[in-house]
Amino acid sequence: MTPFHHAAIRGRAEVIGLMLSGCPDCIEDETERRENALHLAVRNNRFEAIKMLVDWNREMNKEYLLNKKHEQGNTALHLASWKKTRPGSLEVNALNHTGITALDVNTYFFPSEAGDRRNC
Repeated sequence: MTPFHHAAIRGRAEVIGLMLSGCPDCIEDETERRENALHLAVRNNRFEAIKMLVDWNREMNKEYLLNKKHEQGNTALHLASWKKTRPGSLEVNALNHTGITALDVNTYFFPSEAGDRRNC
């Protein structure tokens, strides 16, 4: 485990930002269990660190890291879902100003990722 991983575990978003500005490649570092910093931040409910890591990955065109699987095959989103990690209480059926939910947006923009639930 690297100092970058420890910053993610402790939720030190400012330190994470400084480390990424000095060594952008540390975002690729993995633990022995193939977890990246996002897995660790999610596992430890570090919301500011999660936001920092997600935003940085998107800005640097490293979004593939958001879907990186650890040794058991789980992404950070899997972990967050199982832990029900969320800042406050999320209304999963909340409608935006056009009357659609977050799931509707995901299904519309990423239909292949939504899968065909009729075959479940």
